[in-house]
Order: sequence, then C-alpha cells, then structure tokens
Amino acid sequence: MKEAPERVRAILATLGIGEDLIRSRSLPLCPEAGELVRAEVGDDGREHRLAPAAASAWLAMKKAALEDGVSISIASAFRSIDRQVEIVQAKLARGASLEAILAVSAPPGYSEHHTGCALDITTDGVPPFELAFEKTAAFRWLSANAARFGFTLSFPPGNRYGYQYEPWHWCYRASTARLKEGLRVVALFEALKGTLALLAAGGLFYAIPRDFRHIAEELAGRLHLNAGKSYPNVFNRIIEDTTNAQLWMIGALVLVYAVVRFAEGYGLWREKRWAEWLAALSGGIYVPVEIYELTRGMSWIKLCALALNLCVVAYMCYVLRRTRTSSRRG
Repeated sequence: MKEAPERVRAILATLGIGEDLIRSRSLPLCPEAGELVRAEVGDDGREHRLAPAAASAWLAMKKAALEDGVSISIASAFRSIDRQVEIVQAKLARGASLEAILAVSAPPGYSEHHTGCALDITTDGVPPFELAFEKTAAFRWLSANAARFGFTLSFPPGNRYGYQYEPWHWCYRASTARLKEGLRVVALFEALKGTLALLAAGGLFYAIPRDFRHIAEELAGRLHLNAGKSYPNVFNRIIEDTTNAQLWMIGALVLVYAVVRFAEGYGLWREKRWAEWLAALSGGIYVPVEIYELTRGMSWIKLCALALNLCVVAYMCYVLRRTRTSSRRG
C-alpha cells in the first residue's frame, strides 16, 4: 500500500485515526486532483467541479439519461483534503464515534472525492445521500448504463473497504471509459459490412480497378455476403427482370442484412447493450462456418476474416462481462 505523505499522516494523527486502521481496511490513498473544471451548478448555485475527463463523461452520461427520460444531477463532486477534515471534525463535535464516522466518511487523504473523479448523484423525488436512491429509476438506469461512460459504483453492499452501502456514490475510471473506444471500432466494422453488402448487390464492385476487384469480391464472401458475391449486381438484375421471384428474395435478404449491420453499428456507437449482445451472438454464429471454409482451402483472406471475427466476438464478450460486473460490484 502506498505510504501517505507527511501532511496526511499528521492530519490522521490529529484526528486520532491510526495507520493500522488504514492498513486493515486496505484503503487506497487518493491524491487531490491537479486540474478541475466546472461540471455542473446546483439549484442552490453551488458549483460542482470534476477532473476534465470525468466532467466530460458526466455530461455525456447525464445527456444520455435525459434522452431515456431519467433525470440525474450532482449532489457532491470534488472535495479537498481540508474539507474532509472539516467534515470529520464536525461529526466528532456532534458526539459521533470515530468508528461510526469512518463507516460513512473516508479519512482525509483517502476519499475518492479528492481525485475529482467521484461524485454523489441524486434525482428528483428523493433527498440526497439516502438509501431510498436505490429504489429510483435513476439508480436502475445507472446500474445498467453508467459503466459505458466510465463510471462504477464504488461502495456496493459488503464492499471490501468497510464503508456502508452508498448507491449514490459513483467514480469515473479511465480503464472503463476505454471500452467506448473499442465499441466504436467494432461499430465502424459492422457499418463497413453493411456498406459492402450494398456495393456488391448494386454492382458497384465493377467501379473498382480490375486488379483489386477479386479481392473485394472475396472479402464480401468472407464477410458472409454470399448473396452479394453470387449476384454482384442483383439490384440491377431486378430492374431488368422484375418478375424473377428469386432475385427479389436475394435483394430483400441483402437489404435486411445491410439494415441489421447499420443498426448494429449505430447501437454500438451509442453504447446500447442490445447491440453488444447482437454483435457477440451474430459474430459467434459465423465462427464455425469460417472454420469449415478453412478446411476446404486456405487463403489469407479467410484467415484474416476468421481472426477479425474472433477478435470481435472475444471483445464483445469482454465488454458484456465487464459492464455487468461493474454494475453489480462497482
């Protein structure tokens, strides 16, 4: 465990908080943020500040919640070490025991609020800092969606730090936020598949230089666009032969495929959980097909397609597991 600086050790000694208590609860040292920006102004005019990355993530999360009909706001954000000292001293002055205080308040130097990444969230209809927050639509929404914006519940029931359950306390963690970047890469990949399907069915592969056309057609086949590969200008052929039911069916299948891929890409870009499940399941379905194709003949495009699909499936499973774990345990 990282040793506390002299200033923090002196504060703990003044308050009568032994370092053995810090060690026994494995409390992590929380340095004060070096840079803060205004994240929100409360109805009472109080300014709530966060670290820049946490503030940006908060604003994005607040907007997404509002789009889903859920109102969330900040009850408390950055808190300095000196302010934490004042809180503990005020509780001691009111006759509270140190043990009771440290069950709900972190020792100075060990509060996540010092980092500018933690915030206490409230919503309409319930007072701040009350367990009733757990019964609100806001808490249910946060449990399902906060991890997508980099926020996790810090102190769930039975947490390892020995704090009481705080359903309102969430902390921004950059490692969780990086999931968003990966999701957007997968979203672009899925949109590319939908675009290739339309290009193949529209006969636009003929606009590609002859030397690269066979690569594009092979890629379309490896991305499971077999209809587009077998009928690379199916839309034009429908126009020429409007009575051919088979062409109409193939054209419809290509359109459905493209719409699904675009919808999946949109959902992943917006970090929707249904899109994550769709990406994992639809990608997993094709893995046995790709392996079978390899047994019929090896090619670098087949190998690349299998590797890409395995990476997508593995990453989506990781995202689903990570977001679920973050929602349950913080």
